[in-house]
Amino acid sequence: MRSRYSAYRLGLGDYLVRSWHPDTLGCLTADELATTGLDTDWLGLTIVFARGTPDDEEGEVEFKVRYRENGRVVLLHERSRFLRHQEHWVYHSGQFNPPKIGANQPCPCGGDKKYKQCCARR
Repeated sequence: MRSRYSAYRLGLGDYLVRSWHPDTLGCLTADELATTGLDTDWLGLTIVFARGTPDDEEGEVEFKVRYRENGRVVLLHERSRFLRHQEHWVYHSGQFNPPKIGANQPCPCGGDKKYKQCCARR
């Protein structure tokens, strides 16, 4: 996730295409993706939680990105699904403004602790 955030900041469209699952990339091109974030004042990335190991076929990352657009600060909150494709993790799909995780629910990272005792403390 951090590498894709950096690619948007730097306008690395080729990297964004390579790190996107072909089933959901659609008609997006490297040139289109390269210009997507260049006029954006990126303010930071926060990873809420990540689930998936190098041996898994599927993973999930919930993150928040802050950026400034037309003079106001915007928060993008997404839970992204990543799949292994040709031996690499690639972005598949995402859900904007995902449901809030309750403090006493199991942590979505897959650990044995409750969310408040695991990823919520980061």
